[in-house]
Amino acid sequence: MSTRSTIGVLQADGTVEAIYCHFDGYPQGVGRTLELHYSDPEKVRQLMQLGHLSSLGEEIGMKQDFRNPIRGMCLAYGRDRGESDNEAEISSSVSSWLAEWSLVSYAYLYADGKWSLIR
Repeated sequence: MSTRSTIGVLQADGTVEAIYCHFDGYPQGVGRTLELHYSDPEKVRQLMQLGHLSSLGEEIGMKQDFRNPIRGMCLAYGRDRGESDNEAEISSSVSSWLAEWSLVSYAYLYADGKWSLIR
């Protein structure tokens, strides 16, 4: 069973750059991993560049077999399964981001160097 989430980064102009994560979106899963392993702005930037995820790992990692993932590494639809159109998406504001991602259970926003659970 999946617990879907969206991971967003508030930009200086008020837009939100966001990706989707299919598994473990609850606060003790994705929320805890973001808090513990993605506090550095550079690592957050690399996460956004990775695009939509099947699962969030403690490390960005490297290209891997989607059917036999390496534990602790992010599993990405574009990099690891070869799918196209899985890049981060830009929303015009926090409210539009939440509306566009209304079907996910949890939304995490990185702003001012820290993560917040928005929904």
